[in-house]
Amino acid sequence: MISANQVKSHPADSQKERIEVPLSDLRTQNDRVTPQIMEEIRQVLENSSFILGPKTAQFEQDFARYCGVEHCIGVNSGTSALHLALICAGVGPGDEVITVPMTFIATSWAISYCGARPVFVDVDPATATMDPALIEAGALVMGYPESAYWLDVGTPQAFVRGSCDLVLGRLPGPAVPGPA
Repeated sequence: MISANQVKSHPADSQKERIEVPLSDLRTQNDRVTPQIMEEIRQVLENSSFILGPKTAQFEQDFARYCGVEHCIGVNSGTSALHLALICAGVGPGDEVITVPMTFIATSWAISYCGARPVFVDVDPATATMDPALIEAGALVMGYPESAYWLDVGTPQAFVRGSCDLVLGRLPGPAVPGPA
């Protein structure tokens, strides 16, 4: 391991004033909204509605209005949201869902929770999102059968405005043989 003392600096660096730049300054961010947050916490504590309750119902209504949809259902995590979307799309045992490996593990977990198998395709280096050309070319980490789906959530607005068919779709064309 190299210590800070062993790293050689450029001669021009010694003439510059060093400024410490924090990775994040949560104190400054929080100070602006602390009174509002504390009031919301007080209200939740006052009516003991830690799960669901009026604050959750209000959030669901406000978020549905913001997204221009009729309904919104709040869940405990993104994993649960993905799991429910997959169930709504009919993904189940024996299916395979194409996704990217460059994601949080919860994406694969949600697929597995449905009894399906995650199949990975690489990302486009320019966008860091799923590369559709690699799917069409069959350049998957593993092959997929005709029962495969693709999963590309996109923006939150696109996800909540569309049906599961917008988010999940059957792959066109013949299946690519998987590993033997």
